[in-house]
Amino acid sequence: MDHQRYNKSKRSTFIVKQLPEKAGQCFNLDHAAGGDSTTMDHQWYEDESRKPTWIKHFPVVGQGIISFNIIRSTDFSIVVKPDGKPPAWQWITLDIYKDKVIFRLGQKHGQPQDLCEKKGEKAGFEKNEKISYWLSFDRDRLVVKYGKGYFMEETTILEYNFLKGAGKDASKQAKIREKMAYLFNPVDQKTIEFYDCKPREELAKYYAAAHLLLSKPMGQIDEIDFDESTLQKLTTPEGKESYDKAISIVDLESKVSFSRYPLVKNWSPLVLDSSKLTLFDLDQNQYIFSASLPPACQELYANVAGSPDINLDWPQNTGQPSLSDAIRYSINTKGKILNKKLKEKATEFGGEPNEEETYLRVTLGVYRGNSPGIPYVLEIWPYQHYSPIHDHGNAYAIIKVIHGSLNVYVHNKTFNEKPLKKLTITKGDVTWISPNWYQTHQLKNDTHDDQDYCATIQCYQYGNDNDQHWPYFDYVSDQSQIEDFLPDTDFNFIPLREELLKEYSAHLKESREK
Repeated sequence: MDHQRYNKSKRSTFIVKQLPEKAGQCFNLDHAAGGDSTTMDHQWYEDESRKPTWIKHFPVVGQGIISFNIIRSTDFSIVVKPDGKPPAWQWITLDIYKDKVIFRLGQKHGQPQDLCEKKGEKAGFEKNEKISYWLSFDRDRLVVKYGKGYFMEETTILEYNFLKGAGKDASKQAKIREKMAYLFNPVDQKTIEFYDCKPREELAKYYAAAHLLLSKPMGQIDEIDFDESTLQKLTTPEGKESYDKAISIVDLESKVSFSRYPLVKNWSPLVLDSSKLTLFDLDQNQYIFSASLPPACQELYANVAGSPDINLDWPQNTGQPSLSDAIRYSINTKGKILNKKLKEKATEFGGEPNEEETYLRVTLGVYRGNSPGIPYVLEIWPYQHYSPIHDHGNAYAIIKVIHGSLNVYVHNKTFNEKPLKKLTITKGDVTWISPNWYQTHQLKNDTHDDQDYCATIQCYQYGNDNDQHWPYFDYVSDQSQIEDFLPDTDFNFIPLREELLKEYSAHLKESREK
């Protein structure tokens, strides 16, 4: 493609449509909370006085994913359109309402064309909930996607492919690419501008007033008449405090994240060592390769995944019984070390005692401040035992199975009860976690293979770009509340190993003497 054909007047930008207002001072909930979209004013782009709530460039020219981790109880819309002067003559919009979301192709002269839409309770914004709303813009494949939570195929709610109608016909594809080159080209930078349904300060006033006068949750809007009395109340200390909180909800700077690449396909949760690849592995997309892992995961993988001696029964041929047998005996025998600890932990995650919602954490090494808790943990999962649904504080992780098997139920950011996908991992398998990929899960030893326990090595580390270092794992309690769990230890490995081998040796001796 001749890149000289594009000039500065065709730079692309993301902008959000200004939503309509009801005449007078009263906010129109029919539009702002998911009303009839066909009445929306599509001449918003000519209002040069309107300032965006937030603006930034894509990190890669013309493509990527932008995610807003925000609370919104009113409509907002995102538009991709070329920047500069004269005003754009074509753009793509993503209109997000309460119960639906729509992709549109707009044009300077004429009505916008609806490309696709999705209706449903969870399609649009979720009132008073903190949600990650994301938009993927695939410059080279001419695909736009919208979703909520993590950037995955399973969390994609709406997708439009401009090349779909062409099938495999190369000439038809070429014509579509030429037609859409104004919006999809590899030369022009894109910026993202986020517009709420009202300008920043005005929206904050509505949030503050609804909270102050009607006891609405902060971030929810309602019919408020801004008479002299209302304005006066917003000048009081309590009113100013409400306004400051409202502004913090409206502002987006700390609530936005980027991915340099658009969402095309999921990365596999299973890791294959790059030194063992075949042509079939490269072609089938069944694994992520160890050299392709994020840097934090590569370090953890190198430490635990490659060595054959990372197993329960090293060293061998010492004349002692096997640790794997000693663990099984201690779990299954009443009053023994592991059996007693599991009973003690039956209320660890709140609610009624539930021994099956327990597992054992055996730490290895020391805490170094670069992970939530001690970075290396041997976890022991008796048969039918499971964890609550939980995340990992946005840390990176590697999980290697060294005994038995385990089911991994992957969940979205919002801890939905229904998992996005299920993965069974067995001895020797390695899986991974990043802030976006497989971060929230539930682990269960319910594979029904041999009713044996499972043992895994779990390794954690914060990424270099993580400036918060959240030390907790968030989990769903029995009361369906999000609670914090500070990763701790039940045992240290070497002392526990000695005690378990001693316990099991005494049992074997007693059995022989009978």
